[in-house]
Amino acid sequence: MAKTETLFRNEGIVSIRALSGGYLAASFVFSFASALMVYLGYLEFAFAFIFISWIIVPLFWVTDKITFDGRRIRRRGLISFILTRGAGIRDRLKVSDIEQVETVAFPGIKRGRNVYFTYRTTVMGKHVRFAFSSRHRGFGNFTRTLLPLIEEDALDNASIDLRDYFAEKRDAGQRAIESEIPSSDVLDSSFRDIHLSPQLENLPSKEGDALEKADHLHRLANELRLSGLLLQALEAFRRAAILRPKDAKLLFEFAECIRSVAGSERDKDLERKSRAMMRLAERHAGDDNRLLSRIGESYFQIGEWRRAGIVFKRVVDTVGENFRTLRGQAELA
Repeated sequence: MAKTETLFRNEGIVSIRALSGGYLAASFVFSFASALMVYLGYLEFAFAFIFISWIIVPLFWVTDKITFDGRRIRRRGLISFILTRGAGIRDRLKVSDIEQVETVAFPGIKRGRNVYFTYRTTVMGKHVRFAFSSRHRGFGNFTRTLLPLIEEDALDNASIDLRDYFAEKRDAGQRAIESEIPSSDVLDSSFRDIHLSPQLENLPSKEGDALEKADHLHRLANELRLSGLLLQALEAFRRAAILRPKDAKLLFEFAECIRSVAGSERDKDLERKSRAMMRLAERHAGDDNRLLSRIGESYFQIGEWRRAGIVFKRVVDTVGENFRTLRGQAELA
């Protein structure tokens, strides 16, 4: 297995395992069939089903990989070979043929105020789809290689975040320590204290080192957010917003972070603050139509359909229709 991964790296190919859900389901079905055969007294069939369940199905999964060579995504392995040759199903997709990329974040184990997210990304186009998960090794390398090559309009908000900010949790945590961001335990008593005061909005912008520090904090905050270190992400966003109070993209991603914390804590007050921060981002977005399209998509996701419609119409009136606004308006309809 290690030899195979080394070969992929030497050829400039990145790879990740395919999702295991279908294989686990198949293994369970054959195991159940084996138990049933034992109950009925057909031991030869029971041994056959056990062999399929514990040997054949895991072999299929071990060999099932999704690879990317810089030009096309391809599914390799025994099951892919069988489906391609037997059913004529496509096993590859060019980057230029990718029509849509969707990422879903599943909150997992919650430790203190930190949440362990699992991301599942699905790439679609030409009636074929490839899905892969952050549970499997190589997810970060795969997304960092593939997603920057895809048109942004084909990416949803979560996929854009992965493209720009995904980092391993231990690396993000280490950078938080280096930037003197307190631990979640220290921030636990004050994380709800987020004020959207006029003083913050009207604070004059600073130059030089302050702006560089703001950019560093902005990126760190997003890395912490995607890693599930939500309270530290909030603190990093707060510090960056003090230095860049009218940065629309920063305010938008700050709002997304507050919304993640609100969902984790089931806190209605934080949800209201998230919406207020989103409105502030919309106000400062100006004619940044890409950002406005993302804001409209977020409005739709949180049920602010009227605001979503207003933002999408604003983009259409300014630059015309694009894929993201068309999809957003279709979903609203």
